Amino acid sequence: MTRSQALIRQRRRLIAGARRVRGAVAPLVSNGSVILLYHRAAQDSVDPWRLAVQPNHLTEHLEILAAHTRPTTAAGLERAQHSGRIPRRTTLVTFDDGYADLATEVAPRLEAAGVPATMFVVSGAIDRDREFWWDALARALLGPERGSGQLRLEIAGRTHDWELTDDAQRGAVHRQVWASLRDRPPTERDSLAEEVLAWAGLPAEARESHRTLRSDELDLLARDDLIEIGAHTANHPRLAALSSDGQQREIVDSRSALEAFVSRPVTSFAYPHGGPDDVGSTTPGRVRAAGFGTAYLATPGRLRARSDPYRLPRLFVEDMDGAGFAALLWRYAGIKVG
Repeated sequence: MTRSQALIRQRRRLIAGARRVRGAVAPLVSNGSVILLYHRAAQDSVDPWRLAVQPNHLTEHLEILAAHTRPTTAAGLERAQHSGRIPRRTTLVTFDDGYADLATEVAPRLEAAGVPATMFVVSGAIDRDREFWWDALARALLGPERGSGQLRLEIAGRTHDWELTDDAQRGAVHRQVWASLRDRPPTERDSLAEEVLAWAGLPAEARESHRTLRSDELDLLARDDLIEIGAHTANHPRLAALSSDGQQREIVDSRSALEAFVSRPVTSFAYPHGGPDDVGSTTPGRVRAAGFGTAYLATPGRLRARSDPYRLPRLFVEDMDGAGFAALLWRYAGIKVG
């Protein structure tokens, strides 16, 4: 099956799914509110974590939100929670990590639709000439220039060997390498990712398609009245794997660095990886003590005025067209489109 045929089949499934959801499946709530989690607006043929939404699909999503919901920012949601009431059909669009396409693709579409958004940025990735470590791994292990043969890495004093000769096994090996690196200290993790790139014969420098924000781009985003900048740690670690001091540095340093870049308060925070096991039980308290007013998970759930402001749920949005997105809003928030 060609890629175009696969995309056509996927589109048909999304449309059919949207019709089924609208006609046969009752929503979890009626005219509820939802926080949406995005990462990138890009076309990426190697996207194992499904982070990229095609730009034209993002345009469709934003047009739907503008016409049928009440979009807000993290600061607006914080005010609504303090008032004790979140208006029906409230939506909050968030983007994690800080890819450069926030400036080149996302911001113009937000402006065209008149939809605000909150962008959670990894402060240590600003002006960096390296890709995020997970993108480096995907490039070296899954991409068209991928390496082959035996990969050997020394991780935490142990030697790990993987054999990459069969394309059918690459996905499993990629997930194993990713899991082995995820909890390592950021400096070691990034060094190991560069080692994998070198093994594949690839340069360490970031591809233009996967680079992170420059400081001048971040400054322009922060000046946009529709955009709020939030923190996403300094180095994108799994916070639950860090010591108390390590967590404190990641949380506090990210805020101070971003405030220096954008010259305004940074009051919202998103947890890297974002699952309950990634956050831990004590981390939300540290986020609160650092002066943040809200903090966001990466797991779906009901959004209420009484929701814990430091464990706010978010619904992950994969690449889908407007029909699929409308179905998603109906199923999770009872927001009917059309």
